Amino acid sequence: MVGEMHLKMSVGSAACSATRLGAWVLAFATVLAAGPPEPVETELAAARGRERLALLNRLAAGSVEKDPSKAARLAGEALTLARRLDDQEAEATATYVLADAARVEGDHRLALERFQAARVLFAALGNQPELGRSLRRIGDIYYFLGEYELALQRYLEALQHFERLAKDDPKGKAPLHLAHLQAAIGNVLRASGDFAGAQQYYEKALAAYERLGFAAGISGATYNLGLVQQDLKN
Repeated sequence: MVGEMHLKMSVGSAACSATRLGAWVLAFATVLAAGPPEPVETELAAARGRERLALLNRLAAGSVEKDPSKAARLAGEALTLARRLDDQEAEATATYVLADAARVEGDHRLALERFQAARVLFAALGNQPELGRSLRRIGDIYYFLGEYELALQRYLEALQHFERLAKDDPKGKAPLHLAHLQAAIGNVLRASGDFAGAQQYYEKALAAYERLGFAAGISGATYNLGLVQQDLKN
């Protein structure tokens, strides 16, 4: 929570650039979701039942970016335990982390399947913030697969979703999610050759990041605006 999103992309070499230039924004999601410091392995070894389940999901989420294979292993155990304990919230969380681990490892088809499963689970639970994050991640995966029309559809759906959440809680995380989504929509438009549209959304993202005082977003959106000018030979 993109943070949570990948912002940057080069049209000329999409397969390379989508991973290299875009990587930092999607990482925002992991940062936002990480919360307090992760428990140590010894604490996990002694835990049982729902306590172990909670620790597994926390450790898995905290390991996604630096060790996705470990994250997948922990989340897989959490998923099995959650189903045995009939803990649907923990099941949804474990499914999301498994999807995120697949994303980091570059298995985009598997990531897409798992993010879609997480979306269904969070929707059934009525967990609106996590439903929104799942929608955005689905857009991210379509983006990396080069399926820009589908990516744009999911991003716009997520944008409307977080706009509703921002109205209910303007001081929560939804405004930052909105900024990430505006940047992501700019990516899709730029990759599709709509440079004017991309510039418009990058400017929206930049204004939002400035209001929020989000330094990484400010630099990223400014960089993307520079890329658009480069595309225009300006």
